[in-house]
This record gives sequence, C-alpha cells and structure tokens, in this order.
Amino acid sequence: TEMDMGGCIIRTVNRYELKKYFQLPDSYEIILVMAIGYPNQQIRLSEVKSDGETQYFEEPGGVHVVPKRSLDDLIILPKSKG
Repeated sequence: TEMDMGGCIIRTVNRYELKKYFQLPDSYEIILVMAIGYPNQQIRLSEVKSDGETQYFEEPGGVHVVPKRSLDDLIILPKSKG
C-alpha cells in the first residue's frame, strides 16, 4: 500500500467474546476481523504454480513468499446464451 502497511483477514475468532468485549448489540454479527499494521516480515507475492499449491514458504534471507491465484482464476463470469 501507499503507507507500506499490510492486512490480514481473520475468520477464526471467538465471536462471542469479541461482541462482549466491544459491547456490540445483538443485532450486529461479526463475520471476520481485519488486522492492519506494519509487517515485521518482508513479503513477496507469487503466482500459484500449475500444481495449485498455495502453501506459504520462506526463502533464504527471510523473505516470506505467498502464492496467490490470479483474478482470472477466481472470477467466474456467466456464460453468454446463444
């Protein structure tokens, strides 16, 4: 990002405890938590290889490599009729 910050979406959280801690009304539903901050690791994104492996790994020098699927692989458009 422009500010060199990173983000991480966290879906596995104790929703009950979070609602209680932040005193959220029952009408609110926690879907996920997003952590935003300055990373303490150098991260490099890479394309997912043909085998589909998405496991993170660390390169020599401590660079954390995160394979990501392309938008073309993730977005499925409806087939046109005719």
